[in-house]
Amino acid sequence: MVLEALGTAFDPKLELEKIRKSARQERPELLKQFKEKYLNQKVGIAKLWARLENLIRSNPDISLTRLNQETESFSGLYGFNQKQKDIISSVLLRYLDKHRAVKSFREKYQDNSQLFKALFGKLPKGEIEVITGPITLHFRIFDNDDYVYIHSGSYETGKVISDEDVLEANKSGGIHLHNSLIPELKGLITIDNAKYEEYTNWSRSVFIHEEQHAIFQLIMPYLGSRSDGIKLPYYPEMEYSENLLLKLFRQERFNQDELARNEILSEFKDGYRSYQNILNNIKKNKKDGGLYDHLDSYREDIKYWENFFQKNQEIYPIGSRMAMIKRSIHLLRKVYIDEYRQLLKDSVNAFKISKSLGYSPEETVALLMPEPLSKWPKIAKRFSETQSISSKLLARLKYFFLEWLTLDKVMSMLFAIALGFLSLIDIWLIFRK
Repeated sequence: MVLEALGTAFDPKLELEKIRKSARQERPELLKQFKEKYLNQKVGIAKLWARLENLIRSNPDISLTRLNQETESFSGLYGFNQKQKDIISSVLLRYLDKHRAVKSFREKYQDNSQLFKALFGKLPKGEIEVITGPITLHFRIFDNDDYVYIHSGSYETGKVISDEDVLEANKSGGIHLHNSLIPELKGLITIDNAKYEEYTNWSRSVFIHEEQHAIFQLIMPYLGSRSDGIKLPYYPEMEYSENLLLKLFRQERFNQDELARNEILSEFKDGYRSYQNILNNIKKNKKDGGLYDHLDSYREDIKYWENFFQKNQEIYPIGSRMAMIKRSIHLLRKVYIDEYRQLLKDSVNAFKISKSLGYSPEETVALLMPEPLSKWPKIAKRFSETQSISSKLLARLKYFFLEWLTLDKVMSMLFAIALGFLSLIDIWLIFRK
């Protein structure tokens, strides 16, 4: 995407306030300029995050001074305001703190088995490998008992492992552990259900996938959180409007949206699956083996009440609990089933659009990560509309060659061309006779 650099600091809130105070006839042009600057700044922040991640990956011990220099360089180009620079600085300080914790603990336990014992309470039964990342200790676990032991949380709770725990663990390729027996390593441990004896593309993608979960947890405190939102007092005989109920239900679904956002970002970051496979993966119901079905219990409750009211045609007093449930059940289905499925589809498509505009996977993740899932489609649309025709064409060509044009497709095309060429020779020989 090609937009002019901002140069001077740009604060969206202050700029909008200026537009509100401007003359009415000037507002359309000012709003147009505002949108261009706003999108350009978002691109700059995304490019900076991708750049910082590459610098850290190449040198995890990089100094804060060097990272701040990079921030200032991008700030001069994209007009970061002071609040944005403060947030970036806070995230970098948080990174350095987590990195030192990982490095220090690894240096203390250089033997893999002893490291495993220190973190999980006992020696591993089978072979393990440890990959020390900038902010993660990643365990490649070859023994299924060891993997189930960690996946089930038995190392933390002491629970007896059940057959269900084994089944659940065997569905997954890896996991990011939110908790740790070592407080300073909370959120910094990831594991890989190793299926091969060498570091393959699959295991590499698991490492990147689970590391992205750790990055999301690192940055999450600075992405902003929702407000307390609406609160509905309950009074007898009180009826709520449909729009108010829809707003409430969407607000209550927010945590599930956040879980989906985290998972989709990691799915795209590891680059292992196609867009359609990612969508199928996150949409799959728990009863069908889905790992990311965060609304399973809600769907069961909705089906229960739908069946209940279908069998029971009783008329309930206005304002009663049962009347409220009956009136709300179709809205719950709309929000927790229909809308949510469409949101997942639109979010995957937004990622596809953004990447097709020429952004790298790291830039695309950084571009969408700060935003709630519900805003992804609108953001992707705005970026697509802002690009010039020539820039869009170049991005599409890049996308075609890097994403669509796989080796299998190249071979098929070459084979088709060869057949066509041979057919032309046959025709020429026939006419020549």
